[in-house]
Amino acid sequence: SIHPSIHPSIPIPSHLTTFTETWNSEVDPIIYPYQDPSHSTPFAASFTTTADSQSTMQYEAAESMPSAEETALAAGSDAELRVPYYCEENVWRLAYRKKHEFPEDRFWVCFISNPIKNVPMFQQKASNDPMTSVCWDYHVILLTVRSAEPGTVLVLDIDSRLPSPCPLVDYLQQSFPALPPNMPLAPFFRVVDADIFLQNFASDRMHMYNREKGTWNAPPPSYAPIQSGQANTTSNLKHYLNFVDRPNFQEINMDAFGTILTKQQLATATFRT
Repeated sequence: SIHPSIHPSIPIPSHLTTFTETWNSEVDPIIYPYQDPSHSTPFAASFTTTADSQSTMQYEAAESMPSAEETALAAGSDAELRVPYYCEENVWRLAYRKKHEFPEDRFWVCFISNPIKNVPMFQQKASNDPMTSVCWDYHVILLTVRSAEPGTVLVLDIDSRLPSPCPLVDYLQQSFPALPPNMPLAPFFRVVDADIFLQNFASDRMHMYNREKGTWNAPPPSYAPIQSGQANTTSNLKHYLNFVDRPNFQEINMDAFGTILTKQQLATATFRT
């Protein structure tokens, strides 16, 4: 995620049109767990990333860097996984860590964005004041349902000042301003089974590299870029962040990219464990 903009109030730009397409018409959707990793099918889309010297240098250096998996398990706490502005990688490592700590629990990765890539959020560490909104182009959190509490959905967000874990309903109420669901700044939530995300996500981090200036928008993590085994591309982040265009079902396995929900749909969704 790029550096956020900080807003004490949340103006609605007058030139923006209302996003009216309904991604999921179910009032109370059901989120099913991924059943059998051995039966998963890698998505077949072929996506390429512009090759440049910085990207090449990253992969040459990666051979001598620790892996995301190693650093996820070696961290002394969940908070130590946080690399500012690389929330998608933070959550990939958090999911990997939690699945090893609590193998009986269920986990889902949740991308937060909208068609205009401008989502106001409260209680974020990027703001000095928890009641001053941070407008992210996107954010990523981890959802979990514990085996001992199958009816409770919890949120883990290491970029938030809220408790971690935090009940989903409390997190939604305290993190997002009250906006009509059809307003341009209203958040949407892409929910992906954590098992599938861990197997399919890949990022070359070049979305954080300013090619014109030859500098990083934020220092990259010190571990090797995440290149999951079933991803047949060096980066598929843009597809997780696509909240505008419907994907081509003939090109990709939709399991890899999950389900898009409104805030109300997420709050009332049934998570099958």
